[in-house]
Amino acid sequence: MDNRKLEKARQADADEVLALYKKIIRSGNTTWNEYYPTMEDIKFDLNAHGLYVLRQDGRIIAAVSLVEHDDLDDEPMDWTEGKTCALARLGVDPEMHRQGIGEWMARAAIQRAGELGYEWMRLLVAVDNGTAERIYLRIGFRKTGATEMYEQHPIC
Repeated sequence: MDNRKLEKARQADADEVLALYKKIIRSGNTTWNEYYPTMEDIKFDLNAHGLYVLRQDGRIIAAVSLVEHDDLDDEPMDWTEGKTCALARLGVDPEMHRQGIGEWMARAAIQRAGELGYEWMRLLVAVDNGTAERIYLRIGFRKTGATEMYEQHPIC
């Protein structure tokens, strides 16, 4: 899969992205649940022109969102000043795990954010998602603390 391309999602992709998210939830390897992410989140991302997908053989195998404003805006973290967006809802089809797709998606999202004029990114990582945490630290993110959101204590 050496011809990967991050594509801006289309309105017509909404149902397939939701199906991907539900498949990820069913895998049990996530803190996501039936309440998050939802079609409402997908529509928000689409309307903000911030939902991106990766396709293989015509089907969506990964998705990620870049949003300027989110629940992290008011968190008292040591965020870096400047034009900032949040990387959110990065998910990879569980059948495609361990192929570097998650890291590729994160790097592609960083590149796209730079093209859009963003200087910094912020994100949440579930405290028990060591794989994602290692990927984000490896590609240049730094921990700024932890918070309590959504009845969890994610790392910022």
